Amino acid sequence: MARDAQGGRAASHPRRIRRQSKIQRLRLLLAIAQAAAPALAIELIPSQISNDIADVERAIESFARVPEGALLVVPDATIIAHHDLFISLAARYRLPAVYPWRYFVTAGALMSYGIDNIDVLQKAAAYVDRILRGAKPVDLPVQAPTKYETGWSVVQVFEDAGISEAKGRKDRPALDALLKSVARREVDMVAAWSVDRLGRSLTDLLDFLRELHAKGVDLFLHQQGLDTSTPAGQQCFR
Repeated sequence: MARDAQGGRAASHPRRIRRQSKIQRLRLLLAIAQAAAPALAIELIPSQISNDIADVERAIESFARVPEGALLVVPDATIIAHHDLFISLAARYRLPAVYPWRYFVTAGALMSYGIDNIDVLQKAAAYVDRILRGAKPVDLPVQAPTKYETGWSVVQVFEDAGISEAKGRKDRPALDALLKSVARREVDMVAAWSVDRLGRSLTDLLDFLRELHAKGVDLFLHQQGLDTSTPAGQQCFR
């Protein structure tokens, strides 16, 4: 903690204010998530981490032991600095993870949902223009982001609820609807939790893969860690 020439501690206050602002922002995000969780029938488990690689690894490794868990990564400087680590750990422990910006998906993450940063910066430029023309910053309205982007665009969810023994496509209406959607090229990728959701026999699975490949549609299987949009995943089509 630095002291000024008179021996006071004024130099420390700006840091303290910024730190409180960050904590308040994270508390707000947590409160919003906790309010939404019951409606989605999920349990929220907050996990605070520091800007330390070992701490990040410990937190994600510990959370990976929770059955049927998934990560919701909130916007923060720590995840920007260590985004490759977050992505690799989520893949290692096969944790579905949602990140706040699309460039995480470009770097190999599963999916993202957050504000459109370009749109925000363009609005900021308009604020700067108004200030340079004489407007007082205190008189300018606070604007919330209105444009969001996602790394995945979910077209439709197909679920054969309560059907466990049916083997063929004709006995699984949701699977049949999915394959018709593939045939019409309405999707770019099919995502499923596990390979057994797509067929009950090797013949069914091979037929499914052939149909996807013929239409140029990729496949993502979370449990098996398969993504045919990657060079390694494309081998299953060969």
